[in-house]
Amino acid sequence: MLSIEGSFWPAWIICILAGLITSMVLMWQLVRFRLAPHLGPPLLIVPSLWALCTFLIWLLFYAT
Repeated sequence: MLSIEGSFWPAWIICILAGLITSMVLMWQLVRFRLAPHLGPPLLIVPSLWALCTFLIWLLFYAT
C-alpha cells in the first residue's frame, strides 16, 4: 500500500472494485428473491448499495 498525499493508492481502488462486485451480487439476490421492487427507485438504491459495500470493505480490511 502506497500513501500518496494521504490516500492509500491501491487500497481504495481495490475497495471500489470489490464493493462493485459485492453490490452487484447483492442486487442480483434482491432481484432473484423479488425484493428489489419494494426498496425504492433503483437509481438511488444501486449506488447507495455500492457505496455501503465499498465502505464496509474498507472498514473490514484497512481500518486501523
